[in-house]
Amino acid sequence: MTQHILAKVLLQGTKNQVAGQALVDTGATFTVIDEELANYLGVEPVPKRERERVKLVGLCCTVEGKLVNLKYMEIEGRPVGATSVIMVKLSKEIKEALKKLGARQDVIIGIADLSKTGHTIDLVQRKLKYVGIICV
Repeated sequence: MTQHILAKVLLQGTKNQVAGQALVDTGATFTVIDEELANYLGVEPVPKRERERVKLVGLCCTVEGKLVNLKYMEIEGRPVGATSVIMVKLSKEIKEALKKLGARQDVIIGIADLSKTGHTIDLVQRKLKYVGIICV
């Protein structure tokens, strides 16, 4: 049994789309994408009246990122729709760790987007569980 939870993800920007397996970070609120992927997809900046720069504080480090909008996202075949994610420059070490898990090296799924699909995390079985849309 794996200690990490992976999910099928589809990300679409204004230019391109990508799909693959991504790590679900049970301690992260927001989805994080690498700036190279963001540029490839064609993300839109969040309007200046809203928070544009964000700081992510984790166990190992603090990373500064930028809030951007994706045109469309799916997790496990269920739509998230248009969503805001945090664009950061992921370190080589993080990318290597994601690769070892069999996950894409440029995206980490946060709980806010996961919950929009009706999925929750079964901590006993260490997998995603579809429970349906709880609130809209």
